[in-house]
Amino acid sequence: MEALCARMVGADRSPAFLDFYRARMPADAPGHVLASLLTDRFFWFGSGILAERKARRGQAPVYLYNLAWRSPVLGGCLRAAHGIDMALWFDNADRAGLLAGQRPEAGAIAKLLSSSLAAFARTGSPQTPGLPEWAAYSPDSRTCMVFDLPPRTVNDLAGDVRLFWEASDVELSAGIML
Repeated sequence: MEALCARMVGADRSPAFLDFYRARMPADAPGHVLASLLTDRFFWFGSGILAERKARRGQAPVYLYNLAWRSPVLGGCLRAAHGIDMALWFDNADRAGLLAGQRPEAGAIAKLLSSSLAAFARTGSPQTPGLPEWAAYSPDSRTCMVFDLPPRTVNDLAGDVRLFWEASDVELSAGIML
């Protein structure tokens, strides 16, 4: 874990990163701590940068989401694994048993995501009757829909993580195309 972290953020920064993530998740196994660090490094933080840049342009509303629903597969150890949302967005939870499981909750979360996607395609807003008020993302509020059962909106979700990465000086934006 230490070696992989050092490759991602630099050997000089690695101890601070591992300390930060271990403190945020003291009960988690090392693999989950590392998975959270990887997720934030390669997905979450970059998504925030992209959302902020798009919102500042003001050409169209921006909507940010986080899938927090944890798959029951393999005793829940996958959590909200990367890519699991693809089957859910298209209401195919029944065909994604290896990732989503065959419980009714998988169908319920799939309905929330797929209806939101359809609403967005129709109207430009992902708001549906099954969701709480979902305001467009702005650099001031950083509103994010957290897809879980029940769904909720959060302003500046994982703000402590965002601030930590911003202060770290690790280059993150190179892979973001605008």
